[in-house]
Amino acid sequence: MLRYAMSLPVATTICGMDSLDVLHQNLRVVRGFQPMTQSEMEALRARCAPTAADGRFEPYKVSLRYDNPMTRMPHGFPFDHTQREVTEMLEKADGPWLMPETTPETSRR
Repeated sequence: MLRYAMSLPVATTICGMDSLDVLHQNLRVVRGFQPMTQSEMEALRARCAPTAADGRFEPYKVSLRYDNPMTRMPHGFPFDHTQREVTEMLEKADGPWLMPETTPETSRR
């Protein structure tokens, strides 16, 4: 994945390292770096697409733990009305985040 990230048109690639082994692995990739070809990048995207499509490995994109309804409503982003946190928030409907045109009823659209 580091080689893929470095093959994108970016100025900087930031990668996480949780051990000395990962640091050494990343250094090997960087020292011998050859950008991926377009066909290599497309093949990797195709291979990852089925797993990446539903967000199961990116909870910060799909979980209330990281993106609660209070921050989604002003932007008109959808949220899951069946989640306990959402239900509780909408039942209260008294927060300063609740704009007049964004009520529990209109947010269900």
